[in-house]
Amino acid sequence: MVEAFIWQGNPRRWHSSREMDLDIAHESKYIYWSTPILRDQIQVGDKAYMWRAGKEPRGIIATGTVEEPPQDRLDPKSRFKHPERLYPGEEAASSDWKTGISITEFRLTPGEGMLTVGRLRSVCPDLNILRNPRGTVFRVNAEQYQKIEELWAKTRR
Repeated sequence: MVEAFIWQGNPRRWHSSREMDLDIAHESKYIYWSTPILRDQIQVGDKAYMWRAGKEPRGIIATGTVEEPPQDRLDPKSRFKHPERLYPGEEAASSDWKTGISITEFRLTPGEGMLTVGRLRSVCPDLNILRNPRGTVFRVNAEQYQKIEELWAKTRR
């Protein structure tokens, strides 16, 4: 079974000179995301969903794969594949622990097929990020993963 997690970001608290969406859509297709919890559960190959909070529309704006397990960016023993991608959003970062995520696809607007809160609530009303959106990383169970994947495929433009 594929493990899956949702990483949440608030663009109003993101980097002062950049927009969270720009970092998601960066040409490198790679991002490091703060991982203050669940670090011992996240593995290379896990499914990653990126959630935009704080501004409308809220919801899943990108999918990807964990390429690097969580590492402490302040630990000199940490080895990041793309260290130049570590710094966007650091002013809002909830943790110095970073997970390297390869972005597979991004959809920044409902017209592009992002999964809005309303769409997700209709198929996954028990999704933790919908019930209690406080935090940065949320586990997605197998049933939720399947429903999110089906919805993502259906909303492809």
